Amino acid sequence: MYLALPPPEPITGTSELRLPFVFVGDEAFPLLPNILRPYPGDYIPYEKSVYNCRLSRARRVVENAFGILASKFRFLRRSMIMSPNNAEAIVLGAAALHNFLRREVGLHYIGPKSTDYETSRGAWQPGQWRAEGVGNMLRPMQRYGKRSTDSAAAERDAFKTYFCSEGGAVSWQEAVVNRTS
Repeated sequence: MYLALPPPEPITGTSELRLPFVFVGDEAFPLLPNILRPYPGDYIPYEKSVYNCRLSRARRVVENAFGILASKFRFLRRSMIMSPNNAEAIVLGAAALHNFLRREVGLHYIGPKSTDYETSRGAWQPGQWRAEGVGNMLRPMQRYGKRSTDSAAAERDAFKTYFCSEGGAVSWQEAVVNRTS
């Protein structure tokens, strides 16, 4: 299957910096163009820690979205025995219905603490969907031994540089990175 991703676009607030559309992954994924993964190692420089923290947060948002979707549409918790085209249409339909219900019904549909959230002390609390066991269904993928390309490493470095720049930094990142390092 080929995914026709849009070409890189300028980042909001900048005129010249163009970053590509990407997928976020963890250590199991290879570092390839359009697939971001964390920098390896426990003791890494501040800029790489910021990048890893921001990537981890992006992955958490994706996991929450899939977890909430699977907790509302329980047929997504098991294998779909059908053609890939039919399965794709059903999942897309469930996602469209889910988005409609979130927009029209709001918190009455998902509940105020369905997603993971951060307490006032900065500690993460799991969302309700994780407590229901849906999070245990997300199985780790096998590692790939493919070496990254220079262009993939340059993409990751561009995101790292942007996350640490005045235009790309967010208010909480320094406190979170300094707390964990």
